[in-house]
Amino acid sequence: MDKTVGRCSQCGGNVTVPSEWLGIHPPVPTCHSCGAQAVSRLPIIETEPVAEANSVGYLAEFDKWTNNTRSKLDKIYNLKENSKP
Repeated sequence: MDKTVGRCSQCGGNVTVPSEWLGIHPPVPTCHSCGAQAVSRLPIIETEPVAEANSVGYLAEFDKWTNNTRSKLDKIYNLKENSKP
């Protein structure tokens, strides 16, 4: 028994996948009429670009965090170096 998941862009036939399958990889959606296979299994999601100011702000925050972490690690490392005989 096949499950219809859409219409074929080539011939307008039903695009189906098996409702039950035994395998590791999922079946490729295939047109029942002409045999054409789906190019992509994922839907296209509409997106919009991130504003430049936001991405620069995130990078600045990341740099601040990494510099603070690096200075803390340097202090710890120096303390360990000073404690050696």
